[in-house]
Amino acid sequence: MKHIIATSAVLALLAGSASAASNQTHERHASFPNGVTATDTAKVEASTVYSNKELQRAHLEPTDIVPVTVFQAPDNIAPPRHDG
Repeated sequence: MKHIIATSAVLALLAGSASAASNQTHERHASFPNGVTATDTAKVEASTVYSNKELQRAHLEPTDIVPVTVFQAPDNIAPPRHDG
């Protein structure tokens, strides 16, 4: 029983040190090729953006006008499917 515990402890230490050695590569990740950038802002009613609970927390009325950021959608997005 002592041999099994000692062997598993040694194997665990070896596996941990091997894992730590392989994780120390200091490679920089490639930049995101298709980054999303904000292009414009719009003003919409708060009820179209926030739930009732969020409106209460922000002390907003559903008819209050709030600014939102508009993102340009890529051309290759498939339109939503309406099954039914």
